[in-house]
Amino acid sequence: MADPAIQVVPGAPVSVIADTAATPKVCKRVVISSITRVGTTATIKAYGHGLATGTYTIEGADVAGYNGSKSLTATDGDTLTYTVAGTEATPAVGNNMQIIDTGESYTAKGVRGIQLDSVAGSTFKIEKRLHPLGAWLQEGADITTTVTTIVQWATPMPYVRVRRSAGAGDYKAFAQQGYGA
Repeated sequence: MADPAIQVVPGAPVSVIADTAATPKVCKRVVISSITRVGTTATIKAYGHGLATGTYTIEGADVAGYNGSKSLTATDGDTLTYTVAGTEATPAVGNNMQIIDTGESYTAKGVRGIQLDSVAGSTFKIEKRLHPLGAWLQEGADITTTVTTIVQWATPMPYVRVRRSAGAGDYKAFAQQGYGA
């Protein structure tokens, strides 16, 4: 995939906010405080996780049945649930238990532009929010492309994320931060 061509603010830093082909993957990781099970429902405590209901990868639990690609339901800002076989030991134990979202990436404050390089068959949303706890709002239409796409703003966006809404191909996203005019 291409190197960053984004130059919304000449000389401002450009950082990689997602690279699903990299090892280790550049993506959102959420630390799991605990996983417990009642019947076939596993409950994750991950304080301030910021995740929506969707499919994510769980890793780090010593019992394999808790790990892998799982369909998680966000019940509140600290709790998610998912279905397991029902025979796993509870509570789960492990070193560095975490939720990994390779379909989403975040960047910090003051983003002037995003560059997205993707493969055929993937669709993305670029979303922004004005406050750390505010709602995510989609910026423009969904993006389905195999060419470099650059989205830029005249005023820096406090928080921006790229979110894959369909497809499974690798992608890379860059963000350029820039303050002022």
